[in-house]
Parts: sequence; structure tokens; C-alpha cells
Amino acid sequence: MLDNLIKNKKDEIVTVPPSINIYSENENIVLAVEIPGVDKDTLDVHIDGDNLHIGARKKRDEIGKEYCERHKERKFVEYKREFELNPEIDRETIKANYEHGILKVTLQKKEAALPKKIAIKYD
Repeated sequence: MLDNLIKNKKDEIVTVPPSINIYSENENIVLAVEIPGVDKDTLDVHIDGDNLHIGARKKRDEIGKEYCERHKERKFVEYKREFELNPEIDRETIKANYEHGILKVTLQKKEAALPKKIAIKYD
């Protein structure tokens, strides 16, 4: 009887852009990307051409074989976000750190793009 009342939907993969805050820290640009509950093995940060790609996947819920799933609202989520990098960003010094559901990606400006103090000569 319960089987007729509750229909189980197929597993769906939902792709969503993660929420993000962007701020300056000294001479760096920092992307704080909110991706809670993801498996650390699925985190991916890479550069392709002029684009920075960020991605991760939430792990599927595993239930024991002794259980019969009746209803499921939590989806299998895949996070994806892409940013075009400014030419002033040093691609060799990009760093990423994941802690408490936040992926922090630090972009450092190239030395030539940093403010430079010009010495004044006095005659």
C-alpha cells in the first residue's frame, strides 16, 4: 500500500553554479567558493586557455541493502563555475585551499601589474 502512495524518482544529476564572494587581500584577488558537502576527491580547479574552471560533486547517499528507499529530495549535485582570467593574473602562482565547505582560490597579480613606486632624483 505504501508503495502506491510514494513514488521514487530516478537519481538526477543537477548542475548548479556555486555561490561565490570575490575580494582583495593585499595584492591578491581571492575567490571564496561555497561548495559544502562535496567529496574532496571530486574537487577540480584548472586553467584552460584564459579560463579558470572550478568544479566538484556531492557524493550520492549510500543506503544499506536492507533498506528500501521510499522518497528522495536530495539530489546528486555537480557544481561548475568558469571565470575568464585577466591578463594581469599570474597563472603560475594560483593557489587553492578547501576548508569547512569553502574553496578559497587565490589569484596573484603579475609583478608588472603591481603598483610601483618611482624614485625621484633631485638635482
